[in-house]
Amino acid sequence: MGKTTWRAMGLAVVLVFTAAAGWAQPSTAARYNNAVKLYQENKLDEAKAEFTKVLEADAKDTTTMVWLAVIALRQNDAKRAVELLEQATKLKPDDNLAWNNLGIAYLQVGNVDGAIGAYQKAIKVDAKYADAYYNLGIAFSRKNDTEAAIGAYTKAVDLTAANPNPDYLNNLANMQRAKGLRIPAIQNYRKARNIKPNDVTFMLNLGLALWEENRTAESLVEFEAAAAKQPDSFTAHLYRGIGYLKLSKDTDAIAALTRAAELKADDFTAQFNLALANGRLGTKPGFERAVAANEAALKIKADDVNALNNLGWALFKLGQLDKAEETFKKAVALDPKFPLAPTNLAVLYMKQNKLEEAEGAWAKVVALEPENVNAWVQLGDVRYSRSRYAEAQEALETAITKKTKDPEAHNKLGLIHNQNGKYALAEKSFRAAIELNAKYAPAYNNLGVVLEQQGPAKLDEAKAMYKKALEIDPGYEHAKYNLSRFDKAGAPTEAPRGDATKGGGDAKPTRP
Repeated sequence: MGKTTWRAMGLAVVLVFTAAAGWAQPSTAARYNNAVKLYQENKLDEAKAEFTKVLEADAKDTTTMVWLAVIALRQNDAKRAVELLEQATKLKPDDNLAWNNLGIAYLQVGNVDGAIGAYQKAIKVDAKYADAYYNLGIAFSRKNDTEAAIGAYTKAVDLTAANPNPDYLNNLANMQRAKGLRIPAIQNYRKARNIKPNDVTFMLNLGLALWEENRTAESLVEFEAAAAKQPDSFTAHLYRGIGYLKLSKDTDAIAALTRAAELKADDFTAQFNLALANGRLGTKPGFERAVAANEAALKIKADDVNALNNLGWALFKLGQLDKAEETFKKAVALDPKFPLAPTNLAVLYMKQNKLEEAEGAWAKVVALEPENVNAWVQLGDVRYSRSRYAEAQEALETAITKKTKDPEAHNKLGLIHNQNGKYALAEKSFRAAIELNAKYAPAYNNLGVVLEQQGPAKLDEAKAMYKKALEIDPGYEHAKYNLSRFDKAGAPTEAPRGDATKGGGDAKPTRP
């Protein structure tokens, strides 16, 4: 995500004659100088009238043709400018100024190739003509010839190294950035910024280039400066907001994004990120504002699954489960390959104890994301809760093969192995759970159970596991019961109690 702030192309500087000895009539020279004065006073219509009379006195006066063409360009009459400049360059092929202005006129009428040719002729006349190189760069950029544009802008920059032109540097940086050359682009944006430190365009472009290099803190300096200089800059406030969001400064993000949304209420990105920032507060008012901002975003872009998912997430957090379910279902229908919506549906169903629906949703998630280890764990868990042990074992073994760090997966798999009489495998699973979480009391309790079931030789170790579970959780009823059986004379006679208590944490709703 990112934009470039472009400079509008300026007209080439024209020659100003304060005296004219070449005209036969002194009145013509006086008229010419008066026309120049009127132009300098920005009285374009009056200057045009005077220059026209000068040209009537000398139909081959190319200098006056150039003046009239410049006035035509300023008055948005590019077609007339082309006519005048084509005539001037025919009469005087070595007039680099006429060629440069003809290029400008060609660009305004959409003749990009003609503009390129005109600028190249201006450069042929004067190889050190920086303006012509700069304008040639603009023409190449219009053709999306980034490489050629970089070459032309670089020449313009080199020719003005003694007195750098910030616009030349800015446009060179624009092309470098478009080419993916962000480091030299940053350097040139910074040079332009240093020459004109109060120019918002240069602040924004430098900020955007730094942003794309993930130099978020540095980019925020530029966006803050731009916002201070130009308080109604939507781009500055938008990127301030997203930058603060990226740095987890949610309150600052909300303030900036609120301002961006005020400036452009119909901008999807501003509303979407405003919703995200509010949701991250984790408060009821925050979730309520997240709902409002997501709904605003969806009015702008009704088919955005991320916004739908985030709206569902905020509704879920507000306890509006029916609305949340409806919203997640819309997201699933809109994009069946989008994994976050079925993930959240699964979590919602588990909260409502709708285990069959939850299993179906988790099955969709693992089909979409086969490497989603947590989804395999949750699928195994819900299958276990439904007493679908064979399918639960399959899901849990898949999660373990994919290197899950959730001790519950190993604990549940151990319970299944124990239930099937595979004590060695069960013991291995419980020990793996303990290795992942040395404070996971159910795994110690269950390890004690399986050790006890392997015979008298392992009773002491089983007793030690029950004690360890109670050290971790003194109120743990399963371990209390299992240990109490050893207080009686001889070996315990009652069956020990295993525990399928969750230990890895509940699944949570997910947002982008």
